[in-house]
Amino acid sequence: MNNIYAGISISCLAVGLANPAMAQDSRGSSDISDIIVTARRVEERLQDVPISISVVSQSQIADRNITTASELSQYVPSLSTDQRYGGDATTFNIRGFFQENVSTPTVGVYFADAIAPRGNSITNTPSGDGVGAGNMFDLQNVQVLKGPQGTLFGRNTTGGVIMFVPTKPTWSLEGYVELSAGNYGLDRQQAVLNVPLSDTFRFRVGFDRQQRDGWQKNISGIGPDRFGSSDYFALRASIVGDLTPDLENYIIASYSKSDPVPAINSILDCNPAATSPTGLPGLVQAFGFCTAYQQRRAAGGFYSVQNPLDAPVKQSSEQWQIINTTTWKASDHLTIKNIAAYSQFVSNFRSTIFGENYIVDPASVPAGSSPAVLALATKYAGSRFFVAQTSYGATGDSASQSTFSNELQFQGNSGNGKLNWQGGLYLEMSDPIDTSASQGLSAIACTNSSFNEQCADFFRDYVAAVVGFPVAFIPSVAKKGNNFSRINYRDYGIYAQATYKFTDQLALTGGIRYSKDTMSGEASQQDLVGFPVNGTYGTSATARCFFVSASLANGCVQTYKSSSEKPTGLIDLEYTPTRDLLFYGKYTRGYRQGGIQPRSPTPSYGPETVDAYEAGSKVTFRGGGISGTFNLAVFYNVLKNQQLQASFSVDNVFFQSLLNVGKSRVYGVEMDSDLRAGIFSLNAAAAYLNTKIVDAPSSAALVPLIQSYVGAGHTIVISTVPNQGDPLPLAPKWRVTLTPSIDLPIPDNIGKLTLSGTMVYTSETFVTSADGYTGPNSSLNHNEATTLFNANLNWKGVGGTPIDLSTFVTNLTNKKYIAAYLGGWINAAGSETGRQGMPRMYGVRLRYRFGE
Repeated sequence: MNNIYAGISISCLAVGLANPAMAQDSRGSSDISDIIVTARRVEERLQDVPISISVVSQSQIADRNITTASELSQYVPSLSTDQRYGGDATTFNIRGFFQENVSTPTVGVYFADAIAPRGNSITNTPSGDGVGAGNMFDLQNVQVLKGPQGTLFGRNTTGGVIMFVPTKPTWSLEGYVELSAGNYGLDRQQAVLNVPLSDTFRFRVGFDRQQRDGWQKNISGIGPDRFGSSDYFALRASIVGDLTPDLENYIIASYSKSDPVPAINSILDCNPAATSPTGLPGLVQAFGFCTAYQQRRAAGGFYSVQNPLDAPVKQSSEQWQIINTTTWKASDHLTIKNIAAYSQFVSNFRSTIFGENYIVDPASVPAGSSPAVLALATKYAGSRFFVAQTSYGATGDSASQSTFSNELQFQGNSGNGKLNWQGGLYLEMSDPIDTSASQGLSAIACTNSSFNEQCADFFRDYVAAVVGFPVAFIPSVAKKGNNFSRINYRDYGIYAQATYKFTDQLALTGGIRYSKDTMSGEASQQDLVGFPVNGTYGTSATARCFFVSASLANGCVQTYKSSSEKPTGLIDLEYTPTRDLLFYGKYTRGYRQGGIQPRSPTPSYGPETVDAYEAGSKVTFRGGGISGTFNLAVFYNVLKNQQLQASFSVDNVFFQSLLNVGKSRVYGVEMDSDLRAGIFSLNAAAAYLNTKIVDAPSSAALVPLIQSYVGAGHTIVISTVPNQGDPLPLAPKWRVTLTPSIDLPIPDNIGKLTLSGTMVYTSETFVTSADGYTGPNSSLNHNEATTLFNANLNWKGVGGTPIDLSTFVTNLTNKKYIAAYLGGWINAAGSETGRQGMPRMYGVRLRYRFGE
């Protein structure tokens, strides 16, 4: 396969290779104070925009070997990522605004001014709405806008916006070929070709292909030896046509496919305090499952995992998108732009949610256990007990969604420079390509885990043994669930924003937007229950609808709909005493739409809003031996009806549901600086974040709400709820990034040699509260503080040739740390789950540049 992709690249680029040039790489900017951004949907100098923005250039992306969303977040302190469900399902968190795994985003992701392909947000793990594999190549830059951006970007941007700006075709015949190799079998090929086709058309095409072996060692003997690999291919082509001097058409087509063997979770700790004798924690302890798992894990080493699935673990995604941008300069005072985009996104997910590989073994039963428990262990010896496993359905993908969006923009000015304005209309329609489906196993013992298994209701046998009743009097517990859904989205917006300059130094900006968002569709949750008992196994079971309001007659299908509409806006005052100094203060209202969650006993949730207050300054240094920028922002946010997640079980079946808590507040400070003095430079950034839930429902209040949906007679156990006084999840109090670099003293005629290193400090991060393990100091509900180091050595223009040679190392000290706790199940499942951070990765990269 590698030879095929290499052949394609060589064939496409042969014409360019015949014309090498000695010109310097165009990546980056010669003056960091004059970086151009489009944060307000028009081109402006970064230091002139009254928004807290971090910009990562293509040269920085390449030098630091950034290929994923999680790696990008290391260099933007206010940006965090949720990696609990794997690299291709990573979601963003800015200033404490994070996306739960059944909700819509809090951070809008845009590529070439178009919204990222939408996934199916009701699935049990995130999909879509983010960064696709291979998006990190051939970019002009990545712009991270912090704070609500609801006026110009609309709903679901309460945390901010991330804009991926691809390199636009130029008038030069140019390009590059790049090869990378490293440990864990890293093999990456990348190439770009830019061709002017005529006096009016220019074309650019490129691809990015990466493969890397897994870094987790599987010690279960089931499935592959390694997990955590990388395997993606991305292709992008764009063309610009200057149809008339005032009319431009810009088309981008992109495609990516990712099919790795993803990293999986592990059981990291057991909960001896969870002693429910007839519940799951009691069973886990009675048979020594968690303890035996931990013993095997200790013997296997820190990076060991124990895969229990016979069916291949999978986290694949495939997406394509076409964006057409037409810009008409109608006059010197009016520009009209239309941005139309269509995309398709398909993903498939099969994995162990908790990472448990629980094997029934009489030798693992704790000493002093009852004869009944020991007899059961003997009867079921060798079978595997599953807390929760999930897979895409036999007849559908995990997510399968198409999205069309269109934005019509009007931009103008008064002619005297006093007034600049813009307005627009927005439409987004997202519909299922096919039925999204998933299947799962819960509280069940099986001879294998191919999702077509021989299984038994081991849990039912256990409860009967504990209470001393015949098993016939105990209700079914074990189940195999089959879920189907088809979800539609409709989003509409109208907005206007204007900036009026009272003087050359003082300006006022005001904007307003009205959004209406609807989420509707149909879904089914059908369970197979009544599996055999008494040590026998079978595939036959009784079908039932989980929710009492559904009927087997129509396959348990129910319809759902949720609509929300809100105004958003901003008022901003900016003062610019000199070209190199800006002060601003602003108020912003943000909004995140409500939605449906058919796979939960609480099938809908309402919209959330945020009132954000921010003040900041931007300073540019020129001359005097030091040049660069120093930007500072302070902010205070009040969130109302915030969408936070509660986890609970109903009859030992696990659920996570979004709730609208009463109120939260967030305040903090951000600093971003990029300075240069001679051969030395320093990029320094820091963020302080203080978050608190100030009003939230109690566990007792949640029980009757769930009963109102599932009916009476069910056993409901609350595992976690948002607790008043808790910090917001996945929002580190401190993030600090320091990247010093030095240009080593070598003659100019043999190139430029730069050595740089990066230190990334992240403070302890709260994950979730759990009954019996409350407070951010518990070792089971937070990610520990980490300090990571990366290093790079870049030689540009090797020996005066158009060749660049780079080496890179991430996690230089090979620190062992937990990157993400799953959180929320320490009581209900009797154990805590998480995922290790990646070990040291290193490699070398060779780039050949050609063209004018």
